[in-house]
Amino acid sequence: IYVSCRGHSLPIHLIDAYTSQLRASYRPYNAVDELEGPTVVDFSPDGNHIYGTGFKTDRTVAVFDTNIPGREGLIMRLGKTR
Repeated sequence: IYVSCRGHSLPIHLIDAYTSQLRASYRPYNAVDELEGPTVVDFSPDGNHIYGTGFKTDRTVAVFDTNIPGREGLIMRLGKTR
C-alpha cells in the first residue's frame, strides 16, 4: 500500500501496491474550506496515520487515521516564521 497526491487541488489517495486499486481517499481542506492537496505525504511508523504537509495557502500538517477515510482528520496549524 502506498499514498499518492497529484497536485494542490486533489485528495490524498491510499492505493494498493499490488492491484493498483484505490483503497481510500483523504481530503484536507484549508482555512476557507477549499480542498487543498499537500505536496508531501508520509505514513506514521506504525502505519496507522497519514501525514500531509506542503499546502499552498496554509502552514499546516494534516493527520488522517488510515481507518477513517474522508474529510475527518486533524489539521495542525504551525506558527509564524517571522
